[in-house]
Amino acid sequence: MKQTRKNKKLSSPYKGILATPFPDFGLGIFEESIFTTSEQSKEAREKWATEEWRRMVALLDHYRIPHVNLYGAETWYSLALVLAYEHLDAFKPSRPKRGPGRLWNEFTLACLVVDVRRLREGNGAATLKNLCAQLEAREPWRSFIRRKNMGRGLSYDPGETLYRNLKKAQRDRTVMALAAVAWKAYQHDPEDWPSTVTLGLGSAQKHQRLRK
Repeated sequence: MKQTRKNKKLSSPYKGILATPFPDFGLGIFEESIFTTSEQSKEAREKWATEEWRRMVALLDHYRIPHVNLYGAETWYSLALVLAYEHLDAFKPSRPKRGPGRLWNEFTLACLVVDVRRLREGNGAATLKNLCAQLEAREPWRSFIRRKNMGRGLSYDPGETLYRNLKKAQRDRTVMALAAVAWKAYQHDPEDWPSTVTLGLGSAQKHQRLRK
């Protein structure tokens, strides 16, 4: 028996603990109970806080954000940024174009700026075009840029596309401000940066598939 459209439900991207309602632990509305002083309510508030923390860590795991330093600002900034791009229209292009161009947003452009700067640190004599050509041959940029331009023919130069988008990023104040923050995050934890880039590019590809 086929499922009718009426009975279909939108599937949630979250599973496990992130898909279950938050228990109230007998407090009812938490905001109205926070000023109570009984031992029972104190215990309930501690359970509430423990459960809240457990779900926040689960959210980090869901988005594959390393939580080596759970008390560091970079971890929670990364989560806030991922959630913003995932759920807020304000973080999506105001006038999305048809086709591959939608893969380039403020975050993917900022990642490009940071990765080119990383390459330049070890190769200061190289031109920006040469650095973009080097970056195009590395993952995750290799898969990102080639997926973006599948079907364009043999004359297509992926390194040149990275270079054009780098110049575009350098003219955008919002992108450069985001890149400055991302650069600090990279300096704080260089080993975590590749996974951040992979997540950002993968999210852009996911949104492109959903818009088609």
